[in-house]
Amino acid sequence: MSGKHLLVAISSHGFGHLSQVAPAVNALKGLLPDLTITVRGAFDAARIFSRIPLADSIEAIADDIGMIMIDAVNTDVDASATALRAFHSDWDRKVDALAEHLVKHQVDLVLADVPYLTLAAAERAGIPTVALSSLNWADIFEDSLGHRIDQVLLNQIRDCYQSARYFLQCAPAMPMAWLNNRKVIGPVCSPGKPQRERLLTEQQLPLDTWLVLVSMGGVQLDLTLQDWPAYIRNRPVYYVTQADSCKTHPHAISIDLLDCHYSDLIASADLVVTKPGYGTFAEVACSGIPVIYLERNNWPETAALTAWLHTVANCRSVTYQQLNSASIEPVMDDLLSQGRYLPVKPSGNDEAATVLANLLGYL
Repeated sequence: MSGKHLLVAISSHGFGHLSQVAPAVNALKGLLPDLTITVRGAFDAARIFSRIPLADSIEAIADDIGMIMIDAVNTDVDASATALRAFHSDWDRKVDALAEHLVKHQVDLVLADVPYLTLAAAERAGIPTVALSSLNWADIFEDSLGHRIDQVLLNQIRDCYQSARYFLQCAPAMPMAWLNNRKVIGPVCSPGKPQRERLLTEQQLPLDTWLVLVSMGGVQLDLTLQDWPAYIRNRPVYYVTQADSCKTHPHAISIDLLDCHYSDLIASADLVVTKPGYGTFAEVACSGIPVIYLERNNWPETAALTAWLHTVANCRSVTYQQLNSASIEPVMDDLLSQGRYLPVKPSGNDEAATVLANLLGYL
């Protein structure tokens, strides 16, 4: 059988959707070495190849708008509602144009995480589709935007998701009970390989260093580390974090200066400080790393993510005020003393790959 062409459409709302879908795509490529993969999403090529190294081509185009973010945890609801209405104002033209593009490039299957425009265009072109995600934009918009968005628009988005052959609901996921095509699968992620000794040696740090990764999933957050501890239990604490925060603590190391994949940094850390987000939560759980996460009560996916994390990981939530003060120290102390736990298995990788291979006619 000749090679097939898979187009992977990825929401560009932070980096979580790319890190979420990549393990399934890589597992599928392992099953089907002759598969041609096109990645469609508003990311730079280096970031895409860091997650999907065997991608054949890249279309640096976003097929959705996500939510407009003020910072890592706060959304601009008015700007998001305005952008969403504008996005749908010439909907049929967008669908027709993308459908024509998919046919021209001889796409055999579309996998979306989870731009619904791509699903609508593929349906119009007669191309089978699969959605894979822990969330969908209809539920996010309904919860976040409320009266700013009318029901007709929300129903249009839901119809796009219903058009997929399957909606692969990777754990942990929002309920999405209205979907009649959902198929529950396990966590989808690629746990990294520990590089701890190499990192400590390169940075000339003591071998008993507590290594803490501080990352908000690709979105900036105004964060100062000036009151964070330099030592816990007589051991030095060093923070791998965004460049701006490095200026606020003598033990801070810029994540940009380290020659290390993000997943490997997670696996190398003694503790991760982050915001609720699928990619980081899944990777810390599948690496057995303790987690401090920033409260994010205004994001609809948070409840599902945090409930799952508390069943599988050593974790604690903190407020933004705690995160920017010395009160973070006892929380760090507690989790560092608990240490690592039994990692979760990323079983969704192979489950998703099997579904996709079946639709492509290989299994």
